[in-house]
Amino acid sequence: MDWETFFRNYRDPDFVPGFTILNKLGSGVFGEVYKAKRTSIGKLYAIKFLRLQDERLHAQVVREIDSVDHFAQVDHPNLVSIEDRGEVCGIPYIVMGYAGDETLKSLLLEGDMSVERVIPLIRQVIRGVKALHEHSIIHFDLKPANVFIRGDVARVGDYGLSKLMTESRATLSMGRGTPYYMAPEMLRRRGDARSDVYSLGVILFEMLVGDVPFKGDTEWEILKRHETETPLIPDVISAGLRAFLKQCLGKNPETRFANAGAMLAAFEAAVVGDLAQASQAGSVATPPPTPRVLPPGRSGLANVGSAAGRLAGKGKVSLEKVRAEVQDVLGKVRAGTGEMVEAAKVNFRAAQRPRNPSKIVAGSGPRREGEAGAPGRRRRRAPRAAQVPVVDGRRSTGTRAGLGYLFLLPFTLLSWALRNAVQVVMVAAVIAALCACVHLGLEAAIL
Repeated sequence: MDWETFFRNYRDPDFVPGFTILNKLGSGVFGEVYKAKRTSIGKLYAIKFLRLQDERLHAQVVREIDSVDHFAQVDHPNLVSIEDRGEVCGIPYIVMGYAGDETLKSLLLEGDMSVERVIPLIRQVIRGVKALHEHSIIHFDLKPANVFIRGDVARVGDYGLSKLMTESRATLSMGRGTPYYMAPEMLRRRGDARSDVYSLGVILFEMLVGDVPFKGDTEWEILKRHETETPLIPDVISAGLRAFLKQCLGKNPETRFANAGAMLAAFEAAVVGDLAQASQAGSVATPPPTPRVLPPGRSGLANVGSAAGRLAGKGKVSLEKVRAEVQDVLGKVRAGTGEMVEAAKVNFRAAQRPRNPSKIVAGSGPRREGEAGAPGRRRRRAPRAAQVPVVDGRRSTGTRAGLGYLFLLPFTLLSWALRNAVQVVMVAAVIAALCACVHLGLEAAIL
């Protein structure tokens, strides 16, 4: 294999017949992976060039690659498709469908994953491996870097170098996977479908816990820990998934699920069991939700205003600006109404005061006992209510005051109606402003 010539010329058009290599995607145990474009149609692919540490295995690997026709028959939505195979500069390669640049490894590096995110992803991964096992193909190098994520779809890749299994259940005699995800029997360079089950269990463990179960300073130390130590599964993981992981990570292959098909069935049962247990626990232990009591002075409209304000913060209109404008208008209306009321009060007080008290005379009529001129008795003032004074031939001040009240009554009613109208207008303006803010906020959130 002439790697020097490869690195010198791999960017040349048609270095790989029919393809143009664009850039390197990554490298693994078995070789280098590059993104390439088919010259004829411009479609993207991934090409894996095999790097063999033992040149004596070259002929055996080439014979295995000749079986890529069998791999290409495996068509599954959770598998990266195998498109072609060949050899250049003495280096065998496999052409695969391009599944994107994001992998489960990069997703795990972003931080912890929720169970709601883990379950659908690992379900798809198991389904992809199940399709391989149904075609007697064992992956032997399952790890997060070989699980490609595009949106909500997970695809298992890099299975083109898996040892093609025969009906006689031949076991692995070459190559090995990544130590963090390798089954204990791989230390003796022997494995089968149950080795993939173990690797899937390690992947699920890392997705739930955030780290692999075993680490070490050397590959040998890691492998020995896989062989001798029992992984500690945190209690925060649900009971069903804990039991499922325990069986996947069994040291003895006989205690594990026979293949990914059996593993998938057990996984679905564990998830359903956990959901049922959580639902039952929730119905017994969780009290019914209590109605929310609003604090004093806070109405439902205020809650709507608060929510609309949060949406308006994303839009083009400021709720605070709208409120300020409404308050300004209301202040002007209140000021005008107050001036009208004060003017009416001044007019009313002026009407109560007599213009010329000296012109007030007693009314005519017969004198009564106790009035001025009655003989033999002291004069007694008549009650004010009985006096009907006349001013310049018109009715007295009290009469005019009553008329003033009647005159002021329409203005009072008008003021009351105006205040209520202002309140109605205010509420309508605020509701209209809130609706506009909610609309603009939702529009901005959607865009």
